[in-house]
Amino acid sequence: MIDKELLDKLHNNHVVEKRGLIWWQLGYEGRNIISEEELHRGLEKHIWTVRTEKGMRQKEVSLWKSSNIPIVIRKINFGPVELDCLISVKPWEERDQRAYERSKFPPSIYNEPHIRGLVAEIGERHVFWFPFKFSRRTEYYSTRVIEIDGLNIILQAIEPGRFYKNLIDVWDKGRRLNKKARVFNCTRVEAVPYFEFNANQEHLSVYPVKLLEGKLDFPIFYAGGEGKAEILGMGYIFLGEGAESIPEVYYFDIPEKRFERVKKTFQEKLGLEATLKEDLFEVKRERREPVDIEYMENPRYIPSVQVPSDEDIEF
Repeated sequence: MIDKELLDKLHNNHVVEKRGLIWWQLGYEGRNIISEEELHRGLEKHIWTVRTEKGMRQKEVSLWKSSNIPIVIRKINFGPVELDCLISVKPWEERDQRAYERSKFPPSIYNEPHIRGLVAEIGERHVFWFPFKFSRRTEYYSTRVIEIDGLNIILQAIEPGRFYKNLIDVWDKGRRLNKKARVFNCTRVEAVPYFEFNANQEHLSVYPVKLLEGKLDFPIFYAGGEGKAEILGMGYIFLGEGAESIPEVYYFDIPEKRFERVKKTFQEKLGLEATLKEDLFEVKRERREPVDIEYMENPRYIPSVQVPSDEDIEF
């Protein structure tokens, strides 16, 4: 588990957005934690001409030919502190090879080992992590990277709202109890990661729950204040722009026959009693969609972005 005091410092210095915790589900698409030695053994080296911030140059590219998606947890030195980082690589598939042969575009930055984010906790079925930000601005519209310790960090790799929405979209819209998302305005609550949630405070958080067999776990949003986890439903959050923005949660009701799974998961994993929230202070808003990242073959490097220094973060 990440140190909570350290997380606050990283959040306050815009290194990560602690309200934007996401997760990878172990086993899905072959996602499993392996050692660095296993990662290096599975990489094949090739030479490509690639574009960098210094122009075109020859580069040795390491490609992952296996169909599974590896996860490596490594401590990366960020100057005043070492952080546990999630390193992964997108498999190089036959369609990628055919596309290269047609266009001669080099592999995407995702096809090389790269840092996805800051590890918060490793659970039995999930790796919880925060995308790196290194900016006061929120920008998910292009792929941006910085380099550290010989690896590229993909900044703001995915918008949390888009991540959650992708998960709930597999639930057939025709089977949802409410056809349009309800909107929960967070004016009266503070959005926090699940490990900072206090059921006796006005907190709001999200945690994955297995609702359907053979599907990825669904993001379940819940609030505190009455000593319990008061469940809103499955949904996604719109964090807005800037640290002072007020988030909004767009959510759908959970079918009664699935709610027992929610109660069991919250009791076993979080030690919380889960109930349906009754006094929802709901507001009507025009529905806002999370943004998609524009995945670019030649990502935009940001040499002006620096990793935190001793002056940036006080330890």
